Amino acid sequence: MPAPEHDQLPDIAVGHHPDFGITATSPRQLAANAWMLKGFDFHPVPGHSALYSLADQQNDGQGCATRAVALLRKAGYQVDADIAFDPSLAS
Repeated sequence: MPAPEHDQLPDIAVGHHPDFGITATSPRQLAANAWMLKGFDFHPVPGHSALYSLADQQNDGQGCATRAVALLRKAGYQVDADIAFDPSLAS
């Protein structure tokens, strides 16, 4: 469920991990967030409880991650994203 405006932690953060590539994390570890991430083809990283890696990153991974950020925000989620995946900064 989306976070209230006054909360400091984002619902989801999307970025680049040195070992796993394009990843998302759910700092609150809510089941709804995990369900949403799986719907965007992010899958749990074994041994990292709140970390999800984008599947098939070589096939327009940046575009997929950027679209996921845009759609999650449109759905009311508070999403932090690296510059490369932030649709509001796209040229």
